Amino acid sequence: MTEIFNENSLLSIEEWKENLSVSFELTQLDYLAVVAYSEEETKLIYHLETTEFTPDFEDQDFQNLFSKEEKLFLVAPDLKKISNLHDVELLISLPIFTSTKYDYFLLGIHFNTDLNSKNSLIFRALQNEATYIQREYQHYRKKNTEDSFHELLLKSSFRELGLIRKALDSSTIVAITNSSGKITYANHQLCQISGYQANELIGQDHRLLSSGNHSKEFIKDLWDTIKSGKVWKGLLNNKTKNGELYWVDTTIVPFSDENKKITQYVAIRHDITQKIELSKNLEREKEKLNEALTELKEAHEHLDRTSRFVDMGTLAAEISHDFNNTLSVITMGIEVCLINELPHDVLETLIKMKSTALNASALTKKLMSLGKKINTSPKPTILSEMINDGLQLLTPVFHSLGIQITIDLAPNLPIVLLNSSALSDVIRNLTMNSLHSIQEAILLKEVPKAGHKFSINCSIENQQIVIKITDTGRGIPKRIQSKIYDPFFTTKERSEQKGTGLGMSMVFSTINSHSGKIHLDSFNMEDWHNQDNISKETGTSFTIQIPAKLPQEKNEKLQSLLPKQTTKPDELIFVVDDEKHFLRFIKTMINSFGYNNVQYFNNGEELLTEYHQRVDDQSELPKLIITDIQMPKLNGFDLLQQIFQADTTQPATIVMTGKADDLNLNRFKDLGVSNYLMKPFSVSQLRAMMDKALL
Repeated sequence: MTEIFNENSLLSIEEWKENLSVSFELTQLDYLAVVAYSEEETKLIYHLETTEFTPDFEDQDFQNLFSKEEKLFLVAPDLKKISNLHDVELLISLPIFTSTKYDYFLLGIHFNTDLNSKNSLIFRALQNEATYIQREYQHYRKKNTEDSFHELLLKSSFRELGLIRKALDSSTIVAITNSSGKITYANHQLCQISGYQANELIGQDHRLLSSGNHSKEFIKDLWDTIKSGKVWKGLLNNKTKNGELYWVDTTIVPFSDENKKITQYVAIRHDITQKIELSKNLEREKEKLNEALTELKEAHEHLDRTSRFVDMGTLAAEISHDFNNTLSVITMGIEVCLINELPHDVLETLIKMKSTALNASALTKKLMSLGKKINTSPKPTILSEMINDGLQLLTPVFHSLGIQITIDLAPNLPIVLLNSSALSDVIRNLTMNSLHSIQEAILLKEVPKAGHKFSINCSIENQQIVIKITDTGRGIPKRIQSKIYDPFFTTKERSEQKGTGLGMSMVFSTINSHSGKIHLDSFNMEDWHNQDNISKETGTSFTIQIPAKLPQEKNEKLQSLLPKQTTKPDELIFVVDDEKHFLRFIKTMINSFGYNNVQYFNNGEELLTEYHQRVDDQSELPKLIITDIQMPKLNGFDLLQQIFQADTTQPATIVMTGKADDLNLNRFKDLGVSNYLMKPFSVSQLRAMMDKALL
């Protein structure tokens, strides 16, 4: 570039480059260059670019752009024939001046299809500027003035910046700060959006406009960038004088002196608040739409499933009369045959036939109940007893398999109106499925690190009874989750032992009859290939939600169903059982009664040792001892016998047992024990027995 500067120029090559860089930043061109053209060659003198792009200077069509020495303002259709300009949307060629050897041009290229009026204004300003430079240069040649061409270029640069500033001020927020960050210039657009007058902004730093919503790291990165002389671009959230927030798309350009010391920063901003708000609103509406679509899908599936249940129940009702008549003939015929003496194998076959016929009759009744409201009137129900009823037969099986079982019932659960028998069947059915799923996992050696677990939770949330049943079994594959409530769908063998495929249908029908919902969340090993986190454990969780309908009258009879808080909370009570899971469960029961001075023991020896120690120390002795009968080390009978032999006041006693026989009961009667609880027992049974023992 030295060929277009003489030694006496006031404007150095570096300064000329910096002025060109300013024009490049402000016009937002993608490519800006100074090109020298002659009949022998076309060469690139200097260029700036935002992308890795270089025109083909060897292409004859490209060289012809400069041969006529005229201004060009070409758009995409005019550029299709020129090599590697197919993607260019706008090309500007502006003659600057002519030397003895070359004609010089200012070449600008834009790839953006979204050209707005501001860009067009700036391009026209550059076009006028090139014409002005050309005219001044010709004047310089004719007058032979001592002013160098580059003095004229410097003068024109100020004029150019004035035009650009005018264009920017009409549509853009502009602020200039000194090297310390103090505002030295604020245009009308900045005053308008911020609510401050110019004299209120001058001398302040941009913390006056800060919303405080950007992190310290974000602000540090901004300052580190511009202090290093680089341009910073990004989105800023600012605050007006009256505290309202607004968003601006910001470009900050640092300017340096001849010693490369930064003297000021020019910040160019565009208000995008409305765009940001629209984007946020769009996201919120999108979330609402997704929620609505999910609810609509669930409602449709629920309605479709209910409709199919009703259709199947109606069909079963229509055929049940004739079907049951046919079954009656078969069963009566079998009964007649069984009266006679027949070979053993024939008798065995007839008995199996009768059992199958009775199962068919029961299946018909189940089908008829699908889709119908349960006829039995809801009755006042204690939720804890309903859940215990559903679990009592299966809890020992979980314990025998080493499966950790957790029963978490919220305190102060109210009395509600339910068909407790039907919902106990729901609990029993889901618990049985969990047990089978865990058993399958154990057989396949799919055991979690913490061992297999089963839990049931019950609470009242937003006037809804919420029951959650969770297991760590094999889980239900996603491909069949939508089918599990369909009648006759089952993953088990359809047999007397394995099931008919109606269990989950009955679960859905019962919950539906209570105007409730059931939600499934399950993860199966075959779904791992669709998951990023393959460490997720398999298992299933069913969440049941049923409206909590309370009895209209809170009379004494209803309230008597609930466990009352004891009037003697500080009475010392000893409880012993070798089954730790059962001990945890009974602890929950007793705590709900309000007793706060209870000690629990895992075997008879521990309790007896504590009792004797208290006797020796003359400490408080228990008023009540609740003990299991069959325990290792020291059974319940021998424990009470030794306590009763001590020279102390005999405590009240309650004996728990899962196996009642006259011999055992008579032995305890001989000791003077009369309070017995048969396992499993309910909360109210335990409370009544404790009240009786502590009278």
